[in-house]
Amino acid sequence: MELKDLQKMTVKKLKVEALKHKKISGVTSMHKPELIAALAEVLGIDASDDASKAQVAEAKGKIKVNMKKFKDARDKALESKDSVSLKKARFHIKRLKRELRSVIA
Repeated sequence: MELKDLQKMTVKKLKVEALKHKKISGVTSMHKPELIAALAEVLGIDASDDASKAQVAEAKGKIKVNMKKFKDARDKALESKDSVSLKKARFHIKRLKRELRSVIA
């Protein structure tokens, strides 16, 4: 089994595969990147680059969710012509964009 095969598998299939190996504990509470990393370690597959990519993807997702909230707040502030809330929302969006760029780089 290769790393590509693990990445194509669903979380359910990864959990079933992980339960076959007694060295992996806490399988039921693991997310897909954690399952892939644990299975790769047990199977002797090098997944160091892919683990870091998964962490970047997870961080990106969290930042984008926060950015969406502030963009909605910005739109509401524009509609209500609330300059203070608009300024705060724009500040947070700008900060999150910077954080996103630093995570990607």
